[in-house]
Amino acid sequence: MPVLVFVCIVVLLSACGNSSQEIGDSVPSKADSIATEESGSHPEEENDLFGEVNVSVTTPEGWEPYEGPHPAEYYKGTARFIVMNWGFNASNLDELVEKAKSTYPSTYKDIEYIGEVENLTVDGKDARKFVFTYDAGAARCKCWNIFLLLGKDSYLIVFTDMVGNFDDNIGDYEQILKSISFN
Repeated sequence: MPVLVFVCIVVLLSACGNSSQEIGDSVPSKADSIATEESGSHPEEENDLFGEVNVSVTTPEGWEPYEGPHPAEYYKGTARFIVMNWGFNASNLDELVEKAKSTYPSTYKDIEYIGEVENLTVDGKDARKFVFTYDAGAARCKCWNIFLLLGKDSYLIVFTDMVGNFDDNIGDYEQILKSISFN
């Protein structure tokens, strides 16, 4: 099963007592060639295309850190939580969401959006959330995408799992969202 969820994450990245764990230092992420082309920027023109952000987060019990290229990545069973630099230029969050939604149908198989885009706040910053399902091989996955702008950089917070498991972790997802801070 973890392999199927990892496939969900890879597909996403191609397109996306209470013990706690914290992550303080982070590794700046770089966009892949698709995001670079979309943004109109070229790495050779800018020394640090996306800047650097540190993400601090306290996870509920059971979430394990994943050593990946993003400022924060965790997993719990088949569920995944990731904070990544999205790399799309946008003047505002609504434009950012529209750019993402316009590219997803070519990235995700049988994508279905659920509900409307929601306005929310993450670490005191305006954010936009939308929910969708998609096919990833033999599994149907569900995903929360939460976009925010930090200066000129766009960031994406992802919560994903198989459809049958996703709702079991909503309390964890909400707790993680409340704990996130960007430095």
